[in-house]
Amino acid sequence: LGWRFDREVLREALDATCPAFGACIDAGYELRVCTGRHREEIELPIRRLGLDRFLGSEQLTCADDVDLAERSTGQHPLGKPHWFSPACSALGYERAVAVLEGAEIPDRPDARVYVGDAAADYRAVLATNGLGLPMRYVHVRSGASWNELERTIALDPICLAVVDHLGEV
Repeated sequence: LGWRFDREVLREALDATCPAFGACIDAGYELRVCTGRHREEIELPIRRLGLDRFLGSEQLTCADDVDLAERSTGQHPLGKPHWFSPACSALGYERAVAVLEGAEIPDRPDARVYVGDAAADYRAVLATNGLGLPMRYVHVRSGASWNELERTIALDPICLAVVDHLGEV
């Protein structure tokens, strides 16, 4: 992340994100990361930013999981906006692969909220809901989306909020 953002911008975002993560955990939510990046790209920044106190390695769904599922099932492409990544994050790798192979979705009454910043995130959540795995969505405005998309998302019943910063979640 250091090559992309000024340290002060990161510090300001981090100062808001850590209390937000803590509040989510205190409210009973389990945090997970669902990213199109490979594990080696994401684990180091998580540790360097001190976010590993909220997010352990087992809480990461990464491109490595998608790649492995594509190789083992022969199904392609499974990356976002496909439902596999958010389903993998919510159900675990083995159950998500089983669903890919035709198994029924396990009944999970717990609430799932996906926080994303791009059209692919929103579309992956739509696909996950279409599969029968209910998931709500919070959209964080960023350079990865545009105003018209954000207005569409805000009007969707699965959307809980459109926010300017992760710390607002």
